[in-house]
Amino acid sequence: MGGGMGGGMGGGMPQPDNKGHIGGGKTTDLTRKIQKTLKDLGVTSKDHPLKLWGVYLVFLVITYFVFSGGDFSVLLTIASATRSFAFLTLLISLFISSSSSLVSLKTLHLYLCVFAFRLLSIFRHEGYLPYDKTGDWFYHFVEVTALAFTAFTAYTVHVTFKSTYEPTHDSFGGGVGGLPSQLGELVILAPCALLAILIHPTLNSDWISDVSWTFSMYLESIAVLPQLYLFQRGKSNITMLTAHFVIALGLARVFDGLFWMRSFTELTSSNGGKFPGIVALISQLGHLVMICDFFWYYARALKEGGTEMVLPTSGSMV
Repeated sequence: MGGGMGGGMGGGMPQPDNKGHIGGGKTTDLTRKIQKTLKDLGVTSKDHPLKLWGVYLVFLVITYFVFSGGDFSVLLTIASATRSFAFLTLLISLFISSSSSLVSLKTLHLYLCVFAFRLLSIFRHEGYLPYDKTGDWFYHFVEVTALAFTAFTAYTVHVTFKSTYEPTHDSFGGGVGGLPSQLGELVILAPCALLAILIHPTLNSDWISDVSWTFSMYLESIAVLPQLYLFQRGKSNITMLTAHFVIALGLARVFDGLFWMRSFTELTSSNGGKFPGIVALISQLGHLVMICDFFWYYARALKEGGTEMVLPTSGSMV
């Protein structure tokens, strides 16, 4: 993340106990190496958010001037890079805090599906790729990177810091239709899959590819819901690094939305109908509506210069 990301680690990284555990989880040589690297780089939970966003902006400038041809469709690649940045931020947050209590595994599982199904489509066909030269290979690379970050984050929550995970708070979907909490993701997965089967564009003229891409788009629109639900259930004080994760996901949807507001008419059905494009655009905006007040509390925390973002104990986010 760069050597300019703040000073020392304050009290330092949590140290393993005599059983080789950190933060109540299972530590490995890789875990220790990652935490040592972050410490050497001076990355800390007290870093000013603008430093982190500064690194992000540098990457976007490189993406635009080095890998992009400057076409409007580069917004899709920028959105993808922003999602990758979001999960990298969350991963860093986990290793700095040695705790997964602020993380929803359900959201991570849903995003794994988002990236996997999108890659299933874009590796087979070109219909939903950016028009500019990032669509040749760079967009694929960024999406694979996002999938890798998400998978490693999920592994870290499942294994490395398992005992700090709080399933009682990460209980979105539990009890709906008699579902156990462990299967709460189905409350989101099933409707998105059904909607994608019924309403999808046909840019690739391939049913599996078109439905896979559409499913990933619908799913991404609401995959953050379990994370917001966790915040509301048990965590009103959120570290800024964790807040960066949610904000970056929302920012990615802003870039996606800007592109599809201009291009949604290209998402037509097999008979030329415009309805799939309209539904796609609504799904893009839906994500932003869900987290609009989260943006407000984040902006207020930035203004106050604190290391935590404070949410109300109840509110309109979920």
